[in-house]
Amino acid sequence: MPATSGASRLRFFFSSVAVLAALVLLAASCGGGGGGGAANSGSASQTTGSSGSGTPSTGTGPSVEPPAQTGPAVHILEPGPGSTVQSPFTVKLAVDNFKLGAQQDGSIVVQVDGKSVATTDQLQLTVQAAPGSHALTAMLVDAHQKPLPGMAAQVTEAVTVK
Repeated sequence: MPATSGASRLRFFFSSVAVLAALVLLAASCGGGGGGGAANSGSASQTTGSSGSGTPSTGTGPSVEPPAQTGPAVHILEPGPGSTVQSPFTVKLAVDNFKLGAQQDGSIVVQVDGKSVATTDQLQLTVQAAPGSHALTAMLVDAHQKPLPGMAAQVTEAVTVK
């Protein structure tokens, strides 16, 4: 009977270690860093050592898989949402999973109030706009200048020009 109790405790220990490892990996993949990052990485090291001596199935199973790829996305880095700027102003952009330039995926169309002001393969450009509130839009287009489908392929922010 005591051997069964010891085996149950051992199974509980390895199950707890596996759950802790999964939580640490989940926090790391969600960007949960900060001050707790060093403590978490120490726990992950212990977990790896413990699971190596235990059953292999509780080690680094599906939680180690890389995150799924997301579709192409464009981001307006500057001006920020609700910013007040003077004309002309600089627009800084970023793209994910998209290659800009000739013979690549395509380019970025920048619009002010629905009117195109630039089609570019650059991540920074200067835009001229009249004073007032405007909708600044950036969208990814393919090599044939057709907008890419998907919510992240287009972003709009409100800006005020002095």
